[in-house]
Amino acid sequence: MSVRLPATTRGVFTCLLSVMFVAGCFDQDTPVAPTVAQPSLSLSSMPLEDVGELPPFVEIANEVPSFGGFWFNEKDQIVVAVTDLADFERVAGMIPRYLGAHQPTGYVAMQVERSFADLARFRAVLRAPAFARQGVVSLGVKESANRVEVGITDPGVEATVRGLARGLGIPDEALVIARVPEPRVHHIPFGVSIRQGESRAGGRLEAVLVGAAWGSRRSESTVDRMSS
Repeated sequence: MSVRLPATTRGVFTCLLSVMFVAGCFDQDTPVAPTVAQPSLSLSSMPLEDVGELPPFVEIANEVPSFGGFWFNEKDQIVVAVTDLADFERVAGMIPRYLGAHQPTGYVAMQVERSFADLARFRAVLRAPAFARQGVVSLGVKESANRVEVGITDPGVEATVRGLARGLGIPDEALVIARVPEPRVHHIPFGVSIRQGESRAGGRLEAVLVGAAWGSRRSESTVDRMSS
């Protein structure tokens, strides 16, 4: 689902959420055999505070395990993803405290298969091994797709990434591999290079600054970007 926000709305939502953190994101067809691998006990019990996600999402996920994420849609409504629709009103009632002055025109529910907590943990364990592979440039939780999205510039690395994910207990259906442009390199006066890629609508864009990431939350996808 693409998210289009008015400039003012996007700015307010971005500022309110992005100032809360400083932390360390597109399609290619490679046949992959299905897998039934399940997350390990250590993966499923990983504290959400350790996975590098935004505090509002961590707080909601800890209180409501079925929470799958939230984002603005093109009607300026907030879409609330939950694995159990019975929790929709509870989650919707928690969101306003994080939005400040700008409030949505309404809330709509979307039932999803995987929780935000599961996707965040999948991303966290996949981050290091994925970025160790040449051609992997981004990694994020794509909440509207209810998957972890890996951005690659080299289609030949897709099978390797899927193999890594299986080995970590990440189901194939929870992962999407997307072809993305090669990140651009920007030079700033004091000699530091910033690599930055393009993000589709609904992604949190991050750049890497001398190995330390800085980011801003734009809408519904949490994204890591790495410099090669």
